Amino acid sequence: MTQKPEDLLKTNKNILECFCSIQGEGIHIGIPSIFIRFGGCNLECSYCDTKYSWNEEGKYSINNAIKFISDNPKYQHVVITGGEPLLYQDDLTTLVGEIGDKLATIETNGTLKPNGLLVSFMYHNLWSVSPKLHLWENTPLLKQIVGWNAFENSQFKFVINDLVKDMEKIKFLVNTQTIDKQIIIQPDGNRKDY
Repeated sequence: MTQKPEDLLKTNKNILECFCSIQGEGIHIGIPSIFIRFGGCNLECSYCDTKYSWNEEGKYSINNAIKFISDNPKYQHVVITGGEPLLYQDDLTTLVGEIGDKLATIETNGTLKPNGLLVSFMYHNLWSVSPKLHLWENTPLLKQIVGWNAFENSQFKFVINDLVKDMEKIKFLVNTQTIDKQIIIQPDGNRKDY
């Protein structure tokens, strides 16, 4: 029997982990959550706290993730993270479409634009966008931030490496009204002086 392309999509193993924990950042901090971690990333940030996700092979399919979510009904929040989950937009669209009335947060570095169907499924959910301040000189970075700021349901999370320089960049984004959404600031957790 030949598989249809949509069936192949649902059996690709792009997911590294499915686990339950407490959301540790952003506006939903402290909420018991299901975490679905996709592998692969289009950036290699030195301060990444999940560097293993860049190259590790996936263990789970989107169907495994959907089953994991349904097997944990007491958790009403699903955090979809990576790596960079927007590398797998068809899988993401399927996943968000299947989580029912649970709240979803997609954590992204903001470098990839979501497709229209995924955006419509995320209408009542949260985009947690983490622009990389070390790419500041990269002109598309400001365009990406402006694009994500247009979503009513977005928050911005910045990892601070250089307190003075990074905070000046964030102040600029706020003062010029490039960002008018909630901003979360967190230190680089890999630093010795964390």
